[in-house]
Amino acid sequence: MGALWVATRGHGLLRLSRVGTRFQKSAQFHIAPDAVVAVDPVATMRGKVYFTSSHGLSVLPLTPLGEVKTTPFPSGASAGPRSVSVTPSGRVFAGSNAGVFMLQAGILVPIESRNDRARAPAVTLLSDREGQLWVGTIEAGLNVMLLGRGVRFLRAEKESFRSIDIDQTVSTGCRTNAGS
Repeated sequence: MGALWVATRGHGLLRLSRVGTRFQKSAQFHIAPDAVVAVDPVATMRGKVYFTSSHGLSVLPLTPLGEVKTTPFPSGASAGPRSVSVTPSGRVFAGSNAGVFMLQAGILVPIESRNDRARAPAVTLLSDREGQLWVGTIEAGLNVMLLGRGVRFLRAEKESFRSIDIDQTVSTGCRTNAGS
């Protein structure tokens, strides 16, 4: 097992490394020097750690001289719950109270859908092994973004989601081509 990355409310992003049978704090990162900011969800992929805060989406390259680089959220998108997910192909998505954004060329670009479901407050994001992005929202149900086919609505009955996960060990026979 590699390092364990922990998002905290007052100590920034912590890296815990295994020392024998225990984990020990081996590094601490902040959005900016002397900034005490709550760090929200964290995701790792291909030698980078991604995390969100009220400042935006931050990226920490796992290199000896790696520094935190933060891309600000668009106006009005930094308050409220935030989420982050990285697809197997390396696409980075951030969720906020203003919907889902994709990191493109150093800018957070809003995801568009013909029914504005991509603008629902995104509390939790999950990329599956096929690269589809599942979006759990506040009172707007569960949505799945079928890459190349836009955002497809799966369920909404004023349901709020807090977390999503996929059991990779069991085949359910379910397909994600539900109609809108």
